[in-house]
Amino acid sequence: MPMNDLDLRTLRRQNQFWSARRATQQGALLTKLEFYAAYYRLALGNKVRTWEYDAFRRERFDGLMGVRCKIPGSPWMRYDLRRTAALRYVDRLVQRHGARHDWFQFSECAPDERVTLQGEVRRSARHLDLYATLHSGQRMRQALAGPSVFSVHGLAAAALLRTYMEPPALDSLWALWERYPGAVVEFSCYAVAVGVLGWNTLIWEVRDY
Repeated sequence: MPMNDLDLRTLRRQNQFWSARRATQQGALLTKLEFYAAYYRLALGNKVRTWEYDAFRRERFDGLMGVRCKIPGSPWMRYDLRRTAALRYVDRLVQRHGARHDWFQFSECAPDERVTLQGEVRRSARHLDLYATLHSGQRMRQALAGPSVFSVHGLAAAALLRTYMEPPALDSLWALWERYPGAVVEFSCYAVAVGVLGWNTLIWEVRDY
């Protein structure tokens, strides 16, 4: 059966990710701006579809989306907006508060109702340290601030990752640590395929800061 256009786009993006993995050298992401630069290049693994302001104005996507300011520490963030409301929100900040259009990122919302394992993980002297929740049905920030958060280490943490991450996503996680050995990786796993690579795991942040 021939591949459809969506399959071909996903395959090209997967090839882009693995090519970027082979081309990188070991280092660190020391600022939010460095993280965003790598994130947009698809160098950090699977992500939701994202757009800069000008590109989003040309995009016909009208599902639920989030808007965030890329300036570290900014309070300007909204979720579950439709296209028109998202554009109006940013335009209002530019007109009334001196913001700039190129400060903002638009992104499709992840299917929080299908989330399985989500949290933060890093390598350590105990092999792995995992701070996570299971089946929260919430966004990352809400889930990690709630009462169901737990910490596991070592082989127990590795077992949870193997249980909930499909193999390409798990491989991409270890590829990140080859490039950024000290990084904390913020991720969510889902019961469905998500993101531009079509895996079951999204990478939200990779940081050494």
